[in-house]
Amino acid sequence: ADIYTGLVTSKKVSSWYKENKHIDRTPSLYLIDQENSAQSINLDEFYGQKLNIKDWILQSAMPLVGKLTHTNFALYEKRSLPMLMMFLDLENEDQTGNPGRVIGGKSGGILNEHLLEEYRVVAKEHSDRISFVFLDGNVHVDKMKSLGLYGGREKLPSLAFNTKSGSQIPFPESLPINRDTLFQFCADFISGKLQSKADAQEMAKKA
Repeated sequence: ADIYTGLVTSKKVSSWYKENKHIDRTPSLYLIDQENSAQSINLDEFYGQKLNIKDWILQSAMPLVGKLTHTNFALYEKRSLPMLMMFLDLENEDQTGNPGRVIGGKSGGILNEHLLEEYRVVAKEHSDRISFVFLDGNVHVDKMKSLGLYGGREKLPSLAFNTKSGSQIPFPESLPINRDTLFQFCADFISGKLQSKADAQEMAKKA
C-alpha cells in the first residue's frame, strides 16, 4: 500500500490536533490507515527503544488482516506476536472489481471475501496480541502440513496458529469458520487453554 506523508508546521493546525486528542504534544507522528483507524506516537518515545520511525510507520501501516508474502514476513516477525494463518484458495483472487482490496474467488465453496469479513471482525478485537494473516493454500501446502493441516486444496479454507514454540494448533475441521468460532478459538489461545491439536478438538466438542 502507498503511504502519503505530510509535515505540519502551523501552530494553529497542531493545536487543533492536540485539542481533539489526536496527539498529546509536538513533535509527534500521526497515521491513519485505509480503515480510518488512527495511531500516534510522540517522537521522544523513540529514545531508548529498538523501534525507529521507519519501523513504526511500517508496522502501524500494516493492515488489520494482510496477505502474508515473502516481502512482508520480516515485518510480521518484528512484531513478535503469534500469527493466526488463514489458508485460502487464491487462484482467482484478482477476479474482482477492486483487486487488492476485495479478494476474489472461493475456498470450499465460500466467497473468500466473506471469510475475510468474519476474520477482520475478530482481528479488530485481538490485533494487539495476535497477527492475522491469510495466504494461498495452493502455494503453501508444506506450511499447512507443518501447522497440522493436511489435505491441501480440498481442505481449504483452513486456519492454524503459527507460534514460536512450534506447537500445532489447527482450527477444528468440524467447526464452521465464522466470527463466533474464531472469537472462541482466539480467546482460548490467549487464555492458555489452547496449546495443542487435542485442545482444539476439545474446544470443538464444547462448541
